[in-house]
Amino acid sequence: MTNISEDRRKQPRSEDLFFKMVVGINLLVWGLMIVALWLYHYGRPELSAGFYKYLGVSVRETWKQEYFDALIVLLQASLGLTLVSIVARARRSRRKNDDFGFNLFLLAVIILVSLVTLLAGK
Repeated sequence: MTNISEDRRKQPRSEDLFFKMVVGINLLVWGLMIVALWLYHYGRPELSAGFYKYLGVSVRETWKQEYFDALIVLLQASLGLTLVSIVARARRSRRKNDDFGFNLFLLAVIILVSLVTLLAGK
């Protein structure tokens, strides 16, 4: 009778269901970041250039509230999924050749900085 944990360590990572789930969560969160960039682009205040002032063109100087609220919720959900993925990966990584998961930490830092910047500026 073989030990299940021993078999898991010998199994290639590409065949491990847990590994596929972590990669799926990682791809999902990066996709959510693209949506967050879209929300940021269309929700932020418009740039008031001197040429616009000269022509008398009005520009929006405040956030579109529905975009801002959706952006904050999306960033919070992304941060939660990223932290779950980091913790799950740290608890599960037992192979000698397991990676550090740098992109998850980078993603968490980007999301944290975005949230702090947006909430401090509001």
